[in-house]
Amino acid sequence: MFFDFTSLVIFAESQTEKKAALLFADEIKLRTAISPRITDKSSAFPCVRFVENKEIADKDCFVLSLNENTLTIEAVGIRGLIYGYAYFLRKIRVKNSKITLIKDISGSYSPDKKIRGHQLGYRQLNNTYDKWSYEQYRRYYLDIMYFGSNICEHIPYEKGISDKNELMLYDEEEFLIKASEMADELDLDVSLW
Repeated sequence: MFFDFTSLVIFAESQTEKKAALLFADEIKLRTAISPRITDKSSAFPCVRFVENKEIADKDCFVLSLNENTLTIEAVGIRGLIYGYAYFLRKIRVKNSKITLIKDISGSYSPDKKIRGHQLGYRQLNNTYDKWSYEQYRRYYLDIMYFGSNICEHIPYEKGISDKNELMLYDEEEFLIKASEMADELDLDVSLW
């Protein structure tokens, strides 16, 4: 059974829910060129509702409930809400700005592994992502979260050893601080190798 979410409205009340709603709206606009409306009032179908649920034990878990064309995403915080809407994004088909959910995705979801991460190295030895802007790194963080990562690991800055190459847009130490701040915004854990 397919579910039409073409003219979806996003429902969010708390600050965390609204933050998730804004991120989700950006993803819908990226795929359809249409910005969905975000509201804190009940709305007509189709609707995606974000609900912060403090009873969910782990911030890596989320619950999806589909009732006709209303999808409710429940999680304890921003990380789980991101995982929830990312699962929705992976289960939709978009064609000519029409959004179709291809199956009922209702259920409780939790990861198999506690640590699921990716290592990044903003340093002179690379020749790829050392040229990325902060916005490109933020996008990368979201992309890895959409497939379940909960941690990013960076190569630590070593004073006197780390040098900036001609491609690097930022100082390594400055970058690590900003990258950690961006990860905090998304509740993505950070470690140093």
